[in-house]
Amino acid sequence: MKYSVKVLALLALLMSMPSLAQADETVFSVMPNKCIVKNKGESCNTELTLQWQLPDAQNICILKNNNIVHCQQNSKQGSFVYPVETAETLNFKLVEMTTLTELSTFKFSLLYLGKTSAKRRKLPWRLL
Repeated sequence: MKYSVKVLALLALLMSMPSLAQADETVFSVMPNKCIVKNKGESCNTELTLQWQLPDAQNICILKNNNIVHCQQNSKQGSFVYPVETAETLNFKLVEMTTLTELSTFKFSLLYLGKTSAKRRKLPWRLL
């Protein structure tokens, strides 16, 4: 009985501690992550906030569709506001500046409302 109580107490203590894996993770996000447009081909015009957090300070760049849009030296965390006007999905990459080693990726996508046609369904039978 004493053994199981000690094991449960140890498990509870370990579960309440922050994960070591979280401290070593690279976090990269884009907000908003989607844009809603009425029809396909229409442009989305918005400002994106790109945020990152790294386990260690590094020289980083952010690429949009493989083109550099922002770089920062000796950065462990940060954010960047980026205005966009696009009619297509954008792929963002967080890379190490000198080697261009990919640290993380994020996809900004468009959602289309489109026209919804309210067709009247024909029933295969009739009421007389």
